[in-house]
Amino acid sequence: MNVSEIELHTKLRRMRSLLKFKPHIDVHHRSFLDFLNEPTRSGDYYVSTQAGTRRYVELVVDSIVRYVSRVIEDPDYHKTYHLSLRFSDYLVVSPLRMPFGELQDVVQPLVQIQDEALKLANSRIANDSLSCDKCNVFYIMHTLLLHLAIHRCIDAYNEAEESVTEGNRTGVITSITTEAMRSAPGNDLDSSLSSLLTHLQETKLELSPSTTIINHTYSILRFDCAEIAAKVRSISDAQRLVDLLMHLIDEKCILSQYKPDAMNKAARLVLRIFSRIPVLPRSLFLNVKRITSDKGDWTAGIRFRCEAALKWRVLDQNYVHLEVDLQGHSLIIPFNHSERSEKWRRVLPLDFNTVIELVLDVARAIQYLHLMGVTPGGLLDFGVVHLDLSLRPRIRIGTEILTLINPFMGSGSERSLYEDSIFAFGYFFYAAYFNTKVDIYASVEARRGIVVRHPSKQEIPEYAWQLMQRCCAEDPRNQPTIEEVVKEMETWGNQPK
Repeated sequence: MNVSEIELHTKLRRMRSLLKFKPHIDVHHRSFLDFLNEPTRSGDYYVSTQAGTRRYVELVVDSIVRYVSRVIEDPDYHKTYHLSLRFSDYLVVSPLRMPFGELQDVVQPLVQIQDEALKLANSRIANDSLSCDKCNVFYIMHTLLLHLAIHRCIDAYNEAEESVTEGNRTGVITSITTEAMRSAPGNDLDSSLSSLLTHLQETKLELSPSTTIINHTYSILRFDCAEIAAKVRSISDAQRLVDLLMHLIDEKCILSQYKPDAMNKAARLVLRIFSRIPVLPRSLFLNVKRITSDKGDWTAGIRFRCEAALKWRVLDQNYVHLEVDLQGHSLIIPFNHSERSEKWRRVLPLDFNTVIELVLDVARAIQYLHLMGVTPGGLLDFGVVHLDLSLRPRIRIGTEILTLINPFMGSGSERSLYEDSIFAFGYFFYAAYFNTKVDIYASVEARRGIVVRHPSKQEIPEYAWQLMQRCCAEDPRNQPTIEEVVKEMETWGNQPK
């Protein structure tokens, strides 16, 4: 450094306020020594927040690129050597206050290395790394790319605000005839997806999709969503495909002409792509309230907040509920858990028919979520189940309430999540019927011990009681599926009370 030890210590003493940062700065790290000698710093011992953030992100990006490059060259390297980046909490939780252009420049190497990993034939790196619990480098990589995606969405919102009088969608959607749908091109996923992505590359974002693009979309939606998502080989292709699917989801009439489940299939595909590639639809925040004060949940990471906002955007809002705000380039998920619980307290207790109607709606919501590859797991209480003004229950989307079934998790873990949600439903049914408090944080054994006790003062039809017991059965093999629950409850209107 060409600085004497005495002079270095003198400089450090004058920078006490900077050294109070947590996690503590490693004064021997080369980045800190670079900072001391940086000629472009404003002042002798001061660095602006923006410049400091940029330098911090550059160092993280450099570490990620070197590690992932090595893993791409030798996939077995990740099995032996894991990388857990220190001082990464800032990137995971806090918003990056950097201009969009500057962030794009700094993160561009990650975009390139992510595309290289996606182009591998068997996507082995994505499968192994995203599910790895020994290193966080791939999680940090996705988080940084999500920061970039949020900036893009905000820019798209600003552009929409400026051009609202001109209209964003200048193209005309041609009505799709039954004959055209039957002749949707391509019987092979690879050729159909390749044709669709080629046409999307040649189409401006502002234009409505052509009949050809829509027909190619119909063609790929015949295949499994996980298989389609696995064949998307770049962030740019994923972005175009997600933006197209979101437009078709918004324009419900287009997909409804194809198949009754086409809307659900398109939404599932968006969620599958997100679970593998960190992209967000550019239209994500067009209807989100802007706030100027911090009133939300900062404890969850950026990825969880993005995932919550995306679920809210693509899922049928007859079944789910979310409050999402924006503060600058930050996602805010407000939380007032106790207020939601009190809403149930004000309406309970209710007569048998009304309780069954409410609980059946909750079961239908869970059935829909399972269809979409999402589950509330064991988290289901009066705060999670939102009651709207018409007393219709909807599952609240929170930062860690609804779990997106990751295609990389094993079948055992996936099955366990579904089983947990059946148990949670049985426990919720018991609490709603008997107007008791729900403690979702109590152990499964403790909750099961409550459900098996039949209250002596309140009668309940035997068939309703037996359903609660089967849902909370100790052996998951004795649990009904959510489809069986819904089908059984729908027959109760004809049974004696």
